[in-house]
Amino acid sequence: MPRLLAPWALRLTLALVLAVCAATTPVPGAPAASAADGSVPTATGTASGAGGGTVTGRIVTTAVPSDDAVAWVYLSAVNGEGTSLGVATTKADGLRFAFSGVVPGRYQVELYDGGKITAHTAFGGGIASGSVPPLRSEDPSSQITVAPGQSVTVSPRSELQPCLTGTVHGRATDGTIHATDGVAVQVVPGEPAKIDPQAQPGLSAVTFASLDGAYRICVPTGSYRLRFVPQPSDRLGNAVPGEKGPDYASAWAGNVQWPEDSPELTLDSAVGPDAIDTVLEAGASIAGTVSFATDDPTGREDGQYAAFAFRPMTGQWEKVRWSRSFGNLDPVSTLLPDTYRMRWTPNADPSASHRPTWAPSTVDVGSATSFPVTAGQKLTGADIVAVPRVLTVSRIDGDDRFATAAEAAAAFPSRTEDPDGRHVAFVASGTNFPDALSAGPAASALGAPLLLVQRDALPSATASELRRLSPERIVVVGGQASVSSDVARALGAIAPVTRLSGDDRYATSRAIMRSVFVDAASPLFAGSATGAYVASGTRFPDALSAGSAAAHLGAPLLIVDGGAAHADAATVAMTRGLDGVVGVGGPASLNPAVLDDLNADSYQFAGADRYDTSVQVNADAFERSDTAFLAVGTNFPDALSGVALAGALDAPLFITPGDCVPAATLDEFDRLDVADVQLLGGPAVLSENVAALTPCG
Repeated sequence: MPRLLAPWALRLTLALVLAVCAATTPVPGAPAASAADGSVPTATGTASGAGGGTVTGRIVTTAVPSDDAVAWVYLSAVNGEGTSLGVATTKADGLRFAFSGVVPGRYQVELYDGGKITAHTAFGGGIASGSVPPLRSEDPSSQITVAPGQSVTVSPRSELQPCLTGTVHGRATDGTIHATDGVAVQVVPGEPAKIDPQAQPGLSAVTFASLDGAYRICVPTGSYRLRFVPQPSDRLGNAVPGEKGPDYASAWAGNVQWPEDSPELTLDSAVGPDAIDTVLEAGASIAGTVSFATDDPTGREDGQYAAFAFRPMTGQWEKVRWSRSFGNLDPVSTLLPDTYRMRWTPNADPSASHRPTWAPSTVDVGSATSFPVTAGQKLTGADIVAVPRVLTVSRIDGDDRFATAAEAAAAFPSRTEDPDGRHVAFVASGTNFPDALSAGPAASALGAPLLLVQRDALPSATASELRRLSPERIVVVGGQASVSSDVARALGAIAPVTRLSGDDRYATSRAIMRSVFVDAASPLFAGSATGAYVASGTRFPDALSAGSAAAHLGAPLLIVDGGAAHADAATVAMTRGLDGVVGVGGPASLNPAVLDDLNADSYQFAGADRYDTSVQVNADAFERSDTAFLAVGTNFPDALSGVALAGALDAPLFITPGDCVPAATLDEFDRLDVADVQLLGGPAVLSENVAALTPCG
């Protein structure tokens, strides 16, 4: 499951705050801040909110601040719990600060110091020092909780940092080398697999020719890679129409395209490495035109013209540069010597009449034309004829929920078996939802459909579809309170039966995860999970949306008691060793404390309502999909089997009201470039307005 880590890994940032101690009394042993006359000054760095709590403290540093040192202290709300505040404090204030009127909630104390408190002098161009906020949920030990009316004292610590220094020069097309003017030097932390090549890093400095292209960036100890991006440009180094920056290729250190090919810099002390001098190659550019199959002016759309290069680590063509075009295509510039494929994408608009199109005129990158370029080459003729958008809508439905599930199983794209050749089918209760919520992604991992039964009866539609499928094994999910022994025996007449169950719905969910994603000795083992989705086991909407995302990423979906004060020990034991977990649903359905208990690296999606949450979860997991599913968000049966089918087609499942489609969902169809929408359920569940994709409101 190579992409599961991306949602949380891409939020890693540089942090200057190394420790934050919190207490309801002053921190023992913290040195008192003194003014020049030895007295303890009253802080001028104060801020007031609309609540009743207070947070006070002082910055502790091993360096001697300069007289003009100014530090900015931020009290940042974690996951929206509270209201963020910020103040400035100086050496004259003894680096003390105070926040009053703090709204109850969880907070992270963050520092920005401009480099002076850490004894690094900031001057002129080409210099950057300080910090950006630490990840809110990465380090719970550095967070504080403010209760109504509570007073909290904190002692954030600022340490000396190592600095990266060097010069950046560029090689012109005639071979001469010049000091650069306007190249952003970006410092990017993290392992290559967790780095988004297009992500904006936490710290950067811009070079100036008058300073011989010099740069100096101070960062906390850790491992980093350097990236060089010519300016003027947007934050990611993509050309700004009408302006021209240095004519050099944007590259990672070593003049390479991808971070994994760039040398890693490990900084483990306050002493930085030797100067890192770089000579950038002359930048190439690719230009072309876009035309449309229709002469109707409404069919002509503005969009983005982008260059993609092949990334061996992921085996994918990934976007590296683009230009924003309005009526014409601006060249994509600052390209390294490499082979590129070009794509035009219409601006985000549900009414867009054309699909993202690769040159010369295809929606499939595999059949796109390749354009190799050399250093400094100005290639033209990468023209694109946009492919019209044709969106179809179809239904999967039967006479009842059991027949609809059978129709979903029949819609599987091929013989339902996993890569190891196992041919299984999952069966769960169709009259209650908890067991089937976790079963959907597990079935998908094994290439299996999910069919539904009554507790004491095997519906004829289910039996007929199972006989047609002729599985080697039927996996019954849930105990006898969900699927009786009589039904299990009837299923056994079709194929051998394996039951996955526990003492309650949560234990059953763990049993599914253990058999399919944890226990390598299990006959149902599909592969070790590195992360998991988590949702409430007492409410179905959020879990339905999480199911297709989990299936897409090859991850389990665990249901938990979202209203509990803390997670149960058995579930914690299963999730603590994972790289991270993604919670789905707001605090009303999933207590953030439960999520924090499960894994230190967690993130929670909580939309304005169940439909917004559905959009957020799918937007985070999916980059593109030809197909999307719609299921009603006020009932569960049709969507239960739909999760397994969505997983088989590698497609998202969105929940929707029964009589319209949320505008945000339609926007996602456009972003994903959906061509086929499949409705789960008949007109009594999803009306003809939904079939017509009528926007809500």
